Amino acid sequence: MLNDYLQRLGLSQKESRVYIALVTIGMQPASVLARKIGEDRVVTYKYLKKLSSQGLVKVFIRDGVQYFGTTGSEGIASFLNEQSASIYELSASVPDIDTELKKLGRNDGFAPVIQVFEGKAGIKSLFRDLLFEAKKEKVLRIRMLTSNTFEQQMGSVSLTKFMGEFFKDAKKAKLGIEIVEASGTLLPEYIRRIDPQHFDPDEFPAARGATNVFLAGTALYLACYGDSQVGLKIKQEQMSQIFHFFFDVIAKQAPPPDSRPPVRPAAWLKQIPASDQ
Repeated sequence: MLNDYLQRLGLSQKESRVYIALVTIGMQPASVLARKIGEDRVVTYKYLKKLSSQGLVKVFIRDGVQYFGTTGSEGIASFLNEQSASIYELSASVPDIDTELKKLGRNDGFAPVIQVFEGKAGIKSLFRDLLFEAKKEKVLRIRMLTSNTFEQQMGSVSLTKFMGEFFKDAKKAKLGIEIVEASGTLLPEYIRRIDPQHFDPDEFPAARGATNVFLAGTALYLACYGDSQVGLKIKQEQMSQIFHFFFDVIAKQAPPPDSRPPVRPAAWLKQIPASDQ
């Protein structure tokens, strides 16, 4: 567990090995630690100096000899605080860096207007990109359309598997989420709005035909979670305006949860004013 945790902190496998050995045998010179782990003394000393610069190891002088000892959980907590502060500063500078990149770079050096995300790792990247776009465009809310039908629920996993962390990260970033649900039996038959406070991803499918649509400013995302997970991002202002229009119409016409009986698509479309059609 400790080895895994240290590597998640960013330590290499050999750095983690040095740290754990130091914990095991206590404060020692680099030469003693090197013999313990079967590593060259110079290389071991290099690892110790790096861990020392990160605050995870301290250097003590005894009889003119350098001894090394770990700083324990306090050192780890301090290291994490420094990392968090550094990440916060870097994140705050992203708009300035974006301006600089556009000044220096060629237009064809940036990501394309259309991007494809494949596999489970790709879907996770999609959600990270979605949060990044929301922050970059300084939007206050992300708009989401989720499908939820009986056919899709049969033998499927829940959305939590793919987007559980997304809701936590959005909450930390103080982003609102506007959720619309397309529900039915075998096919979506009616639309309603959902209170984000009561939205439970465990109750919604992430397999077979289940698809989500997300809007963050001018960025449009489509995500499917079937046997072959795939996501699509379209960064184009006119395209996003069309979908913002759809969400605006839905917000006017679709009932909130449990407020009135479901509205079938044909009846729902008849309710849209001619000017909006």
